[in-house]
Amino acid sequence: MISRAAISLIVLLLPALALPHTYYPLAEGNYWLLKSTDAEEPEVRLIKIEAHPQIPDAFLLTRRTNDKADAFVIKEGTEGIILLEARVHTFFGEAHFVYDPPQIFFPRDLIIGVSWTVSGRTRIEGADIATETKATVEGVEDVETPAGFFRDCLRIWQNYYVGLGSSGAGLWVSGMRMWLAPEAGLVKEETGLTREGKEDPNSKEFLLVEYKVAEEVAIRLSLIHISEPTRPLYISYAVFC
Repeated sequence: MISRAAISLIVLLLPALALPHTYYPLAEGNYWLLKSTDAEEPEVRLIKIEAHPQIPDAFLLTRRTNDKADAFVIKEGTEGIILLEARVHTFFGEAHFVYDPPQIFFPRDLIIGVSWTVSGRTRIEGADIATETKATVEGVEDVETPAGFFRDCLRIWQNYYVGLGSSGAGLWVSGMRMWLAPEAGLVKEETGLTREGKEDPNSKEFLLVEYKVAEEVAIRLSLIHISEPTRPLYISYAVFC
């Protein structure tokens, strides 16, 4: 049996890379409940992961904000977390995307400065629609939410583009930021930002109020961080009001 000291030495010799499942834990039953900080018209956002009923080793990720829900089929691959299919609400209406080849949902190595793009095409009411999401890891920072204080969160910036016909996705639509905490997942979002990443009257901030990460995921992730003090599994709850 390999000793803990030997494993610690091996980990210390590896490059300082953050794996995607460390920051976006994949397991059936995981969920993240966020609430907007808008006092007048607060919105509730629930992100939930379930095992896909038909595709082996794949997960169905649903993202529901109030009465609208988007769904993504994802799974772990050699390049990171990959995206196979999506049903989302777009500028042109509800759309169904099948990604062939699969796109990168989160790359294998999440480090500051890494960028990736998700590109897709579909048809809505007879029109060819192209979409593109460009994402970049901007930095690492601590985040405080009603569900707790989270250290070393990745701050990720995303720009969304759409287009008609064969011209490609050249029309910028919106920008957003997300913060992912190690061993916890999504803890904060800012949506409706300008192209420069600034707030405007339509911007919203969402903070984590409740979440759950499955025990087997916490054990696996603790091995990745085994050179650090082992943190126990916990489920954080906050008063939802």
